[in-house]
Amino acid sequence: STFNSSKFALTPNHYQKSLLVVGHLFFVVLILYSLLFYKERMLHFDSAYYAFNVIYDSDFYIAHGRTVSYASQLLPLLVLKTGGSLETFLISYSLSFMLLFYGVYLLIVYGFKNVEGGIFLALAVSTMVRFKFYAAISEVYFSLALAALLIAWLTKNNAHFPKWQPWQHFLVTVLLILLLTTGHPIIVIPV
Repeated sequence: STFNSSKFALTPNHYQKSLLVVGHLFFVVLILYSLLFYKERMLHFDSAYYAFNVIYDSDFYIAHGRTVSYASQLLPLLVLKTGGSLETFLISYSLSFMLLFYGVYLLIVYGFKNVEGGIFLALAVSTMVRFKFYAAISEVYFSLALAALLIAWLTKNNAHFPKWQPWQHFLVTVLLILLLTTGHPIIVIPV
């Protein structure tokens, strides 16, 4: 009896579904880790400094004009304004980044219909987990997700958007590039 690899081959539909499951599982694990390790993520260096400023001012704390931080501070600020405890505030702050990454993933795979782009985001985020998971406040880390969003848009299958005109694709591309500039300026170099 010889080995027949075709028995193990996935159809394109099963391949897409398998990638979707892998992507969802990856982000669910990151979300669980952000809940479990919230103290390690939020009580040192930049994370503690940002959290202190948000609590002290009861307002957004945007350092160096990196407006991407508004998105990550919305949930913890809401917890703060509704009288949540310090622990709940820190948990929500830690969680907010992973929820944003997962939201970007959902936009890529369901909005752009680019499952491979979603896996690219998961791989990009996973490369940073080793270095940045415990440094939750990182515009570089979040900018990487925005770069993956742009790349997923540029590599999408345009057949999924049959009614779109070229100028509409171009407009979305320009808007995504502008969104990318809200993060860390270093992201411009690889993009």
